[in-house]
Order: sequence, then structure tokens, then C-alpha cells
Amino acid sequence: MTEHQDPQDPKEPESPKAVPEAAGPGSNGSASVARQKGAAKRPWRTTRVPPRAATRGTGRTAPASRRWVLIAAGALFILLFGVVFVRGLNSGPKLPPRTVEDQEFVRQANASCARSLPDLRRDRARRRTGDENKEAALAGTVDRTSDELARLTAEVRGLPVSDGDQAEVRRWLDDWDAYVVTGRRFADSLRRSDNKSYAGISAESNELSERIFGFSKANGISECVF
Repeated sequence: MTEHQDPQDPKEPESPKAVPEAAGPGSNGSASVARQKGAAKRPWRTTRVPPRAATRGTGRTAPASRRWVLIAAGALFILLFGVVFVRGLNSGPKLPPRTVEDQEFVRQANASCARSLPDLRRDRARRRTGDENKEAALAGTVDRTSDELARLTAEVRGLPVSDGDQAEVRRWLDDWDAYVVTGRRFADSLRRSDNKSYAGISAESNELSERIFGFSKANGISECVF
């Protein structure tokens, strides 16, 4: 039994080589031809895979829609908090000179912002980990954040400030108002799937963010940095 099985054992590993398919049993030359044919088949397989993979996503609208939602989510981060917050963590831009001398206003403004902005930042963190995959849902989130920023702007505007500082504070809060407006416009563009207007709105919001950041840091109102 063992002498009959030993000759068969070497033949079993050879079955995947397709030698019989190439030229039948026998010579080493036929095995070489089979190997050459097998090698010729491999490039044919590899050249067909990339076109198949490439066409898998190009004809569908769903991946493009997902990309647009990701862009929108990133724009939301930049629009509402990202630029000024990140710039506040490093050296930041060159700050303007200090223009507000009313330290009681500074204290009260910091207190108002410290009560409201941390909640907005936590809400932003929850939104970034959520599954908001619809433009309408994201637009609603932007609107709610804009509403809260508008409420905070009105609260800070109602704080008493010395006559000599009123003009500077008014310009600062006017930038807050404009910032809220860009948020509402951004939400509008999401609902209309108007990604063409995204770049312009983002540029406006970034410019406003820089000014708000600079004034806040220069005058010691750091809690009001978004």
C-alpha cells in the first residue's frame, strides 16, 4: 500500500499547474509552454481589474453626494468655529492695538461668552461624530447655531460700555451680525445644493472670523473667540 501511494503524492501538488491543459503529459518543454501561457494570463487579469474598479464609482451620483456632504460638514466647522479657534491655539495673526479701556465691559462680555460658547462647541463636537448625511439636516443645524450666536450677540450688545469705547465695540458686534448672516446664507446654499456659492461664503466668513478674533484677543475678551 505504501509503495503504491508514494508515487501519487508528488502528483497531487502539480494539479494546479495546468500542465495537462497546455500540451498533455510528458516533456519538460510542454511544462515550460504551460508556464509561459500561465504567465501570459496574469497581465491580462491585472489590466482588466483597474477599469472595472474605476467605472464602479464614476457612473453613480451617490459618491458625489457623499463628497458634497463631507465638504459641507467641513465648511460648517470652518464657518462657525474652526478658523478663529485653531488660530487661537497657536501664535495666530498679528493682533491690532488694544482699543477698549472699559474693563467692566470686558469682564461682563467674557462672562456672557463663557456661558454660551462652550455649549456651542460641545454641540459642534457631537455633530461631527453624528450621521448627518442629508443637506437639509445639516442646514437646520447651521441655522440653530446661527440663532444661538445671534442671541449671544444681542446679549453682549446690551451690556453697558463707556462712551469712548462704544464705536469700537459696535464695529466688533457688527462683524458678529455679519458672521451670523453668512451662516444663514450657508444653510440656504445647503438646502438648494448650491455648492458654487460655498467658496464665496466661506471666504467672507473667514475674513469676519479674523477680525472678530483679532479684536477679542487684543482687548482681553478671549472668551468671545469662537
